Amino acid sequence: MIKLSNDDSSYVRERVACNPNTPPKILEKLANDENEWIKMGVAQNPKTPAEVLEKLSDDENKSIAARIVTNPNVTLNILDKLSNHKEAYIRMLVAENPKTTNNILDKLADDKDWMVREAVADNPNTPLYTLDKLTNDENKKVKIAITKNSNTNIHILEKLAKDEDLEVKINAIINTNALTFLYQSDKMIRKPSI
Repeated sequence: MIKLSNDDSSYVRERVACNPNTPPKILEKLANDENEWIKMGVAQNPKTPAEVLEKLSDDENKSIAARIVTNPNVTLNILDKLSNHKEAYIRMLVAENPKTTNNILDKLADDKDWMVREAVADNPNTPLYTLDKLTNDENKKVKIAITKNSNTNIHILEKLAKDEDLEVKINAIINTNALTFLYQSDKMIRKPSI
């Protein structure tokens, strides 16, 4: 691998960077390559150490950043840093990441781009106070994402069931949590007397 990581062909070095059997020391060396494709390979490699991902997160290339965000070794510090990325697509990927903290999700709920806010609303780890805040979003796709989130509680669904947009109302009403609540309420009302 060491010999291949020094090959004159950028294609060969890229294949080494993408190979999940490449040792971390070689990945660290390849992270300094000038070729963007090689850096992308390092960024997506599941063996790349967090320290190398941290260094790569300074690169402005959005393709590198996208691969870092989805790497299993991404740290909370990197996610926090990339939650401020100039590209909405990168911020959206941060919002989708299951490791993203409540604080970052809450910050991204105020993002100017509706696709980022939709990703926050869709993330099952988004706290209820953030979902509640997003019920006031002007974009109906964000509100519909809230209705499809498995952790949305009945109080938020009741709020969205009163929304002026019919599609938002319908999605709030057919949410599994709402149907479960209605079913349990109906069972309590119809409880046979003994």
